[in-house]
Amino acid sequence: MSFVTQKNRKSGSWCRRVGVLLLVVLVVCVPAWGHDGLHERIRQLDRKIKTSPRDGSLYLQRGELHRLHRDWDQATSDYDRAGKFLVRPALVDFCRSRMFLDSGRWEEGLKAIESHLVLDPRSALGLFHKARLLEKLGRREECVRIYAQAFPLLSRPRPDHYFARARVLLSLGRTAEAVRGLEQGLVCLNHPAALVLEVIRIEVESGRHDSALGRLDRILEDSPRKDIWLIRKAEILSGAGRPQEAIVACRRALYAMDHLPGRAGRLPRLRSQRKRLEAMIDYLQVKLAAARRR
Repeated sequence: MSFVTQKNRKSGSWCRRVGVLLLVVLVVCVPAWGHDGLHERIRQLDRKIKTSPRDGSLYLQRGELHRLHRDWDQATSDYDRAGKFLVRPALVDFCRSRMFLDSGRWEEGLKAIESHLVLDPRSALGLFHKARLLEKLGRREECVRIYAQAFPLLSRPRPDHYFARARVLLSLGRTAEAVRGLEQGLVCLNHPAALVLEVIRIEVESGRHDSALGRLDRILEDSPRKDIWLIRKAEILSGAGRPQEAIVACRRALYAMDHLPGRAGRLPRLRSQRKRLEAMIDYLQVKLAAARRR
């Protein structure tokens, strides 16, 4: 991929497209290299920089690798060099802010991301990063307001975006808003299991057992792996003091396991789940018998 430097300045719209592509490389591809490949990747960039010493994108990529390696001084040096050559210094401010977040320098990170947003005010990634810094600094009401600005700008939201906003809202005691926000994610992302389980967890912890159970029942209607959801249903019913219903859910889960197709029904972890369900049934039956003797 070729990137824009001051030497090869093109039109504004083309620069914006290049900036987006570079940001994808930095945010998505760099973490995927993993720590084992960091040193080799840094050496590769060293060689490229020798042949293209005015390519700001190479310094920025190497700076990100140094950040992942937690080598703050080297990362800072590369960000400074990238800023001299890149047409879009907003990218440098974004990466510099991530380094400050990782190194616990949250006030400096906030200043850097605000510089990024001055140059690129519709940067969804920048706004989400600012919200993370505000949360770290304990400025949670501001954090919620930034999330409200960021979500409409997201082209491809992920579950972690919804988790992050819900976490802040829950810390403020705004449980209903947290659930509504997660429900938006359920609709937008086609009900990923992680979000569903988080909504159910919040409802259970806030004592809304019937609402949580209603969600589970709706999922059970269409899910091919009914055993997974029936186990969670049994746990909720047990915690809600409804042992008879919990026993029924446990038995339904065991039945669903016994009728899984092919290899799925022979997975080793299912054996431990069966033992756990059988132990839960024994415990609940004892509990139920004790309650009847009173």
